[in-house]
This record gives sequence, structure tokens and C-alpha cells, in this order.
Amino acid sequence: MNLSNAHILIYQISVTHDGCQPPVPSFTGRLGLYIEGSVSPPISGVNIKVVAAGDSHNAPLKKGDVAFETSTEPDGTFVAGPLYDDIDYTIDASKVGPLPVTMIPFFNHIFPKL
Repeated sequence: MNLSNAHILIYQISVTHDGCQPPVPSFTGRLGLYIEGSVSPPISGVNIKVVAAGDSHNAPLKKGDVAFETSTEPDGTFVAGPLYDDIDYTIDASKVGPLPVTMIPFFNHIFPKL
């Protein structure tokens, strides 16, 4: 992951004030979380969904919400983000259509490798 391409996400924090001025929401910025991965065998165009595994306190994400969608590169790799770092995520990968099959020889027959 090249950090020069990273994005900062905004997190709201609570601040006390003395009553002299109207309250202003305070915030902080942090680098977003990035998930790097790959599928095996390497397949281009696999749909990748990053799903919230819990409720976020910093973003309007609830458990089961799709937080990010992308697809794999020709070498089977993907990068998903930026994501908020206060929850865990699960990854769902899917591909519509036929998948490549590796054939293995066995005596006089050839079988697909599953």
C-alpha cells in the first residue's frame, strides 16, 4: 500500500465549551484503514464487497452494511478503502459466469481440479 495515495477520514469528537460561544462540533482526522487481498487462483473482475461486522461509532455503518465495493485486478489482487477503523469487516467475493478450471491428468482421463 502506497501511503501517498491514502485518504484521511474525519471522526467527530465531543468537546466541552464555556457557554460564551455556540457549540462547534469538533473533529479529528486519521488515515483511513485499507484492506489488501487477493483471490486464488488469480482471477480478474471478481466482485469484492467489504461488509461491516458491527455498528460503527464514527460513521453511519451498521452491521451488515456494505462499506466498500471494488473488483480484482488481472493478477487477482484488490485494495479496499479508505475504511473507518473502529469496527471489523468481512470480505465477500463473487464472480458471475464460468470460473477457470485447472485440468489434471490421471491415467487416460483428465479431471477438473476442485
